[in-house]
Amino acid sequence: MYIRTVTTKGVKYVQLAHNYRDPKTGVSKVGVLQSLGRADRLDVEGLKRLVGSICRFLEPYEGKALQPGLGLDSPFEFIGSRELGVPWLFDALWARLGIRKTLESLLAERDYETAVERLVFSMVLNRAMAPPSKLAMEDWVSGEVTVKELPCVEVHQLYRAMDFLLESAEEIQRNVFSAVANLFNLEVDVIFFDTTTTYFEVEGLSQGEEEEFRRRGYSKDSRPDLGQIVVGFAMTRDGIPVRAWA
Repeated sequence: MYIRTVTTKGVKYVQLAHNYRDPKTGVSKVGVLQSLGRADRLDVEGLKRLVGSICRFLEPYEGKALQPGLGLDSPFEFIGSRELGVPWLFDALWARLGIRKTLESLLAERDYETAVERLVFSMVLNRAMAPPSKLAMEDWVSGEVTVKELPCVEVHQLYRAMDFLLESAEEIQRNVFSAVANLFNLEVDVIFFDTTTTYFEVEGLSQGEEEEFRRRGYSKDSRPDLGQIVVGFAMTRDGIPVRAWA
């Protein structure tokens, strides 16, 4: 699609046209989409509005780059955008499954100055959307997604929230499963249990040494030379988690 001019009886006219191939002859032809009138009487302001409408379908930076040369000074400046839909959906599920209520109930007994429940939610959301490192979550939360009631995070806050999860794991799993069991009318007459191992590439745990969680032994990843833990997972016949162990 392009703008072309044609001259008829000494008068120049402007047209919005496009090229197409005649289905019968196979010859390329010009089709006129819209006649814009005489060149010396063009509605320039109307053309600017048309260009502005077209710019809406371009990438923001592309449209903005075109505007100065076209005399289209936009009253708006594109600063950036954040993901909203997925965080909103996950937040609704988080509340519907009773997880937020459970965490807030347990946190009421502790004296935290940060929104630990929101920090935990942001980590779960991050695992589902785009899991980087905990440090990278600082930029992710502040610049890429919209997490309700959590405009930004600092990595040390995430580590403290993980400490809370470890301390309260038993109560959290029990309360959340009870809420989910009631919501979905889960049947727990048959429970499936599976285990796996994961290893740690960190300093410590020298040969012959053992810790509370990590120790050497059989490794499904073929790394018996590294400290590892065994992770257990129980679920219903429909695949709904019941409990996890490490």
